This record gives sequence, structure tokens and C-alpha cells, in this order.
Amino acid sequence: MGERAGWIAGAAAALLIAMASSAQAPEVLDEYRTPPAPVARMLAAPRPPEVLLHGRSARVALLTRPPLVSLERLSRPTLGLAGYQFDPVSGTSGRGPLIERVEVLTVSGASTPSVSVWRPAGGALLDHVGFSPDGSHLSATRISDGPARLVLFDIGAGKERVLETPIQVAWGRPCWWTGPGALLCRVIPSERGEPRPVPPGPRVLEVRSGGI
Repeated sequence: MGERAGWIAGAAAALLIAMASSAQAPEVLDEYRTPPAPVARMLAAPRPPEVLLHGRSARVALLTRPPLVSLERLSRPTLGLAGYQFDPVSGTSGRGPLIERVEVLTVSGASTPSVSVWRPAGGALLDHVGFSPDGSHLSATRISDGPARLVLFDIGAGKERVLETPIQVAWGRPCWWTGPGALLCRVIPSERGEPRPVPPGPRVLEVRSGGI
């Protein structure tokens, strides 16, 4: 009788362990799943523009970023260095949404402010937007298919000009205004060579939140 009771207890314990394991293991699905419609609308809701002020010229720049980052950008190969993930083509290390539109309002001397809209040509995106010392131009980092470059926007004429020299955009702002019409930038040396190939294998990204 004791042997039978022991066998029943062991079987019951094994059954409980199997039930706990099956309850904890998530179901693996092959198809792509989308969140419920209310969650999707919340995630894709437009972001409020960032405000950039220039008091001397009485100008306000409104910087608009998309609510989400494209899968094409997230899926680009990256290289690792000291805890950073770099896009070997553009040199960017950030994963957040970039600026797709800039609206400049000039409010001095008029009841209705004049508006100048800057949409980068060729579907490029912008980062590190800043006013020139006199407020007549905007400078920014231009991110597209190739290396990042410095781009200038003439607010009065509504035209942009892209400089050909690639700039180093890792670790934050790459260019600073040092005076009227003068910019100091970190550039990529021409003798640097091609980036190292991305090693094969799975990509593992770990995100931790506080208290977990």
C-alpha cells in the first residue's frame, strides 16, 4: 500500500510540474501579429513638435518627428563598439525617430507670422537642427542612404544646400556654429577605409526597465 501511495504521489507531482510548465510557456505563432486597434492608434498618434527658439531674429522652429521608426531603418546591419550600436553606412548610433519636417515662423514686425517649411529633399531625415548666430539659416545632420552630411537651410529663400564632406555623427551633435557663416564639424577622414563587415549570426537586443 505504501509503495502504491508513493507512486500516486510521484505521478501527481509530475502532472503538476507539466501543467505549470505548459502554463508558463507562451504559444509560438508563425504569423505576424498586430496589436488591437486602440493600441495601434495610440502608438501611431502624431507627436507634438519640438520647439527651437531664436530670440534675435524672432523666429521659432517647430521640429516634427514621426511617431514610429521604420522597419527598414531598424533592420539595417549594425556594428558594436563600447556598448553602442552603429549603422556602418550612415554612422548613426541612435534608434529614435528622426526629424522629417521643420516649420519656421518669423513673428517680428507683422501681425501674421511668415512661415517657411523645410522638407529634406529625396526623403532624407534630419537630426541636430540648430539656428545660425544671426538666425538666417538652420544647420542639421542629413541622414539618407549614404554617410551623414551637413545640410544648411536658407530660411528666407526656402532652399537647402548639402555639403559633400561626410561628417562623424556618433556620440551626439557633430557641428557647432562658431560665428556668422562659420561651422566647426567632426568629419570622417578620407583614409579611414571601408567599414568592417557585419559578423554573421543572430542579433540579440536586450532592454531592461527599472525594477525588473
